[in-house]
Amino acid sequence: MLSFLLLTVITVLGSAQPTPSPLCDPQTEYYDGVQCCKMCAPGKRMTSSGSCDDPVCVVCGVNEYQDRYNKDERCKRQPYCDPNKNFQAPDPVSSKEKSTCLCKDGYHCSSKECITCVQHTTCQPGQDLVLKGNHTQDTVCRPCPEKTFSSTSNSKCVKLTECAEGFRVVQSGTDRSDTVCEDNRRDHVITGVMVAVLVVSIAVGIGLYMYSKKSTYRVEKPNKNVQAETVGPEPDRELLPYLSVPEENDAREMLSEENGKTDNGNCVAQEDGKAELLSRQESPSQPSSYLSQSQSSSSRFHDSF
Repeated sequence: MLSFLLLTVITVLGSAQPTPSPLCDPQTEYYDGVQCCKMCAPGKRMTSSGSCDDPVCVVCGVNEYQDRYNKDERCKRQPYCDPNKNFQAPDPVSSKEKSTCLCKDGYHCSSKECITCVQHTTCQPGQDLVLKGNHTQDTVCRPCPEKTFSSTSNSKCVKLTECAEGFRVVQSGTDRSDTVCEDNRRDHVITGVMVAVLVVSIAVGIGLYMYSKKSTYRVEKPNKNVQAETVGPEPDRELLPYLSVPEENDAREMLSEENGKTDNGNCVAQEDGKAELLSRQESPSQPSSYLSQSQSSSSRFHDSF
């Protein structure tokens, strides 16, 4: 009895095995259990109204895609590129392939999965730019090799300048600045200019000194031929003898010697052989008073004739 049941089970299991499938194209076809059926092309999806041999396919919608042949009734969603995470959206978006979110310029993926983007490293002056960063990789920097320099950010190191013959080093180069050279002839030019300026300054100083000494000599040594100016109008020629006024202290002595004196000590003036007395109070100390007295005496003298 037991052997009969075991034989029955084996017979049932053997009859339940599926019928072998025919040879279908794995890229464009699928097997429905009976025969090979066609699939929809990339960028499209399948509807339920079609048949195995003639499926109905429609184009995927906005931000959707199908990157292979398929029998799906829905397209796949494109990934969202978040600008708040420093991503830039691809343009245009294809319905036949999955879009890749790229980092903005100057940024790269923070990890292999590229969940967020971070800013590139900046190579400072004194560093050599080995590899410029891209969307997936950071910038690579290294110190400038010996006898090279870089003076700006994110630049390649270049060789230091070597001063040519006839030039000298004014400032030695570093990893951040180039060597500064100067022409040796410049020192001779500067020395010549300084000497010329010194000579001209000395000559000008001597000239000014001689001119000032000459001007002082002219002021301190007046001209002997210049006569003093006569103040007042020119007197009458007839009165010239009376206008010759000596000094106050010598006036009386001159009159005494020339004209004599009276017994009372008065001066006597002579005109055409006649005498006229002059009182002591009318001495020629004041020219104007003496002139008036002289004119009066002359008038009386002429009236007498």
